[in-house]
Amino acid sequence: MNLLAEGHEFLSLGALAVSPDANLLRLFDRRYRVSRVHAAGEGSSQRATAVRADRKTRSVAWANDSATLFYVQEDVRETRLAACTAMRSASAEDALVFEEGDARFSIGVQRSRSRGWIFLGSHSATTSEVYCIPADQPRRRATL
Repeated sequence: MNLLAEGHEFLSLGALAVSPDANLLRLFDRRYRVSRVHAAGEGSSQRATAVRADRKTRSVAWANDSATLFYVQEDVRETRLAACTAMRSASAEDALVFEEGDARFSIGVQRSRSRGWIFLGSHSATTSEVYCIPADQPRRRATL
């Protein structure tokens, strides 16, 4: 954080995730709109990608390969404020993993304590579902 803050009056991170091998750090700024990947111990970006401007990023989780990151974006257009899409970032182009079409539901992503699974949860005020992806196989389809 100190390296990132150099030359700036203020630094606030919205979401961050350290890769399982502790070599990469994925950051989302305080508006959760710009993401960067930093190599451990370096102050400059290794790779930067733009995240959709009409969406904010919420939760993030690394797969066990330390190269694939899952993240959830919320739709902030009009009156919808729920997290609605889960993405997989492993290359220059991010891939859609899950999209929640019902505005009453919000989604989140996290890695299990055992580090064996990526959990993708969809929940409303009265019900929830959890989808699973093996953390060692991040390109597999999510299953209930």
